[in-house]
Amino acid sequence: MIDKDAKEKIVIYGAGAIGSTVFAWLLPYYRNLFLLARGKNLEKLRSKGLTIYKQHKKDKAVTYSGIKIIEDIAEVSDPDFIIISVKNYNLTEVCEDIKSKISNEGSEPIIIALQNAINNQELLPEYFSKIVYGIVCYNAWRDDYGVVGYQHKAPIVLGTIQNQHPEERRKAYEILSKGLPTEITDELQDAARSKMLVNLTNSVVTLVGHGIKKISSINALRKIISNLMNEGIQILKKAGYHEVRLGNMPSWRTVTFGMKLPGFISNIVFKKNISKMVRSSMAYDIIIAKKQKSELDSLNGYFVQLAEKVGFNSKYNRKFYELCKKEFTKPDFEPLDVELVWKKISE
Repeated sequence: MIDKDAKEKIVIYGAGAIGSTVFAWLLPYYRNLFLLARGKNLEKLRSKGLTIYKQHKKDKAVTYSGIKIIEDIAEVSDPDFIIISVKNYNLTEVCEDIKSKISNEGSEPIIIALQNAINNQELLPEYFSKIVYGIVCYNAWRDDYGVVGYQHKAPIVLGTIQNQHPEERRKAYEILSKGLPTEITDELQDAARSKMLVNLTNSVVTLVGHGIKKISSINALRKIISNLMNEGIQILKKAGYHEVRLGNMPSWRTVTFGMKLPGFISNIVFKKNISKMVRSSMAYDIIIAKKQKSELDSLNGYFVQLAEKVGFNSKYNRKFYELCKKEFTKPDFEPLDVELVWKKISE
C-alpha cells in the first residue's frame, strides 16, 4: 500500500492519543513517517510498538511494531511536514525545539497544527511561515503508554488564517487524506470556535470523573453540559461567530432544542449519548497523570473572557470555570459528585 514514489518526510511531533492515531492511519502510505515521543512513552513504543483499537473492539486491536520512533526532531533531516499534536501549554517549548534544530538547508517544512482552541494561531506564526491549522473532529484517548483507543474515524478539517497559503493547505490535505477523512474550510475562525464549544465538555467529564467513577445523576450531568453549551452558543453568536458543522458533533440547533424539551425526554436521549462519551485527554492529564497543566484556560476560560468582552452574563460558564480552577490545582484532586457540581453552578 506504501507509495514507492512517496518521498515526503513526515514527522508527527507528539505521541499522545491524536498524534498516535494519525500516525497509525498514515503508516500504510508513507515510508518516511516518524513519530516523536519522549520518556516512558518512548520506551514503551520502542519495546512494545504502538497499539490502536476502536471503541468497544479492543479484542481487535492492532499493534504496529518496527515503526520509526524518534526522540529528537534533529534525527530527521529536512522534514517536509511536521504535524504538531501536543497541547497548547507545551507548544512554545516544541516550537523552540523545532526552530533550533531544523536546518535552513532545505525549504521550510509545512507545519500542520492539531491543537484545540485558538492559542496556536497567535504563537505559531512567531516561529514558522507555512502553517495549516487542523481541527480534529474525533475522540481518542490513551489507556497507557503506547496504547490508544478511538471512537471512530472522523474528519480533520484544515484551514489557514485569512485563507492564506492555499498551496500549503492543498498539500496538507493530500498528505492527510490518504489515511483519514480530511476536509478544507474557508471559515477557520468559525470552525475552530464551533469545536471549542464541544470541547467545553472536556472539563465537565474531568471534574465529575466520567469514565473513571460512577455518575450519581444523569439528570444533573445533562443540566451542566446543556447549560454550558447553550450559554456558549449565545456568547459566540453575540460575538459574531457562526456555526460550522464538524463531523458528527451536535449542531447548535440540537443543543438549543434540547433545552426546550421536558427533562424526562432529554434525559433519555442524553443517557444514550453519554454512554458513547469517553474519558477526555484532560481527565487523563489531571486525574491519572496528576498534571497541574490543562486546556481549561484556553477552552472554558476563553468563553468566560469573550462573554465579558461582549457584555454577556455567562453565569454557568463563569461559575463552572472558577470551580474547575479551584479544584484542578489541588495536588490531591478527586472528582466531585455531579449533583454537588450542579448545585454550586446553579445557585
